[in-house]
Amino acid sequence: MGNMTEMSRYKRLLLAKRWELLSANGGRLLLEANGAPAEADGFSEAPAEGEAMVEADPNQATGNLWRAISWALVRINNGDFGNCTCCGNPISTIRLEAAPWTDRCLACMQHEAVCY
Repeated sequence: MGNMTEMSRYKRLLLAKRWELLSANGGRLLLEANGAPAEADGFSEAPAEGEAMVEADPNQATGNLWRAISWALVRINNGDFGNCTCCGNPISTIRLEAAPWTDRCLACMQHEAVCY
């Protein structure tokens, strides 16, 4: 997807949104079952299958958004950001501007494509 300037801008947007979530939830983070921060560096991988995750914040939507933001940061780091994780096509700039944490193009999202 785009150049380094665009990636830096999307990364700033994602980090700002994550900070907003953290601030709105009284500074609580997602925690692994053992209580350690789950996403300390912003580029941590998802837990291995069977590893428990609990949320310090009981609001499921906030936790889901936090995870989506974290995965978007991983995709930036890996060079996969901006491509649909389902079909591989580029995600529109308009969609990324509205929700930079999205991982699917509009067509896959509308058809609720199962692609994992």
